[in-house]
Amino acid sequence: MTMGLLCILLFAGSAGAASMKAANDSYARGDWEEAIESYEALTETGILHEDLYYNLGNAHFRAGHYGLAIFGYEQALRIAPEHGDAAFNLRLARDVVSARSTNQLRDAEGLPWWIRYSLYMSISESTFLLLLANVMLFSALLLRQYQSRGLARTTVSIVSGFLGLAVLLSALVLAGHIHANENIHHGVTTGDLVIMREGPDSSLEERGQLHPGLRITVLSREPDWLLVRIGNGAQGWVPRSEVGLFR
Repeated sequence: MTMGLLCILLFAGSAGAASMKAANDSYARGDWEEAIESYEALTETGILHEDLYYNLGNAHFRAGHYGLAIFGYEQALRIAPEHGDAAFNLRLARDVVSARSTNQLRDAEGLPWWIRYSLYMSISESTFLLLLANVMLFSALLLRQYQSRGLARTTVSIVSGFLGLAVLLSALVLAGHIHANENIHHGVTTGDLVIMREGPDSSLEERGQLHPGLRITVLSREPDWLLVRIGNGAQGWVPRSEVGLFR
């Protein structure tokens, strides 16, 4: 358990720390289902920490729940994109799914490019980058005021132009990230084989079979069904119980 997660659990109270210890103890003795139950109980309390979801992903992977493992790793990486262990285990889990799945839809994986770039960094990292670009631009413009005409002033003006572009791009990335988080709901399929149908009813025509861990975008909701779109643009309804939605 990292210091960051430990601090959050201590803040949440002794019950949270005790639950985490119980989950880790279950994991250490190979009781994957009990560890999963304990980790999930912690997530339901509202704790949002990359190591909690990483641990949950590991427990699901050990139990053979590859879709749920991928969901855990993906959630950890959305919280902390630099989490190297989660990224490595995510690739491993996807390799296992790829080797086991023979019915994958063509070009089903992936997200629109602007969403991928927007989510490459966390919101805090995107905000810091925007503030840094603004400070550097302001400094360059201030320096330009003290430069006489000539090569030095021209150089500072060119640098200011590039910094202005950096500010614009940073603002677009941050705006895209906020928009994606607030208005576009993403997740992954968690069932071993998720049937996509033309409507929110299991008796309706099948539109495709989705393998575990497939990234989806939610377009609409019914009480027990979600209308989703996958990377190749195909749309259909899937059971809500077989999709993990990112927080």
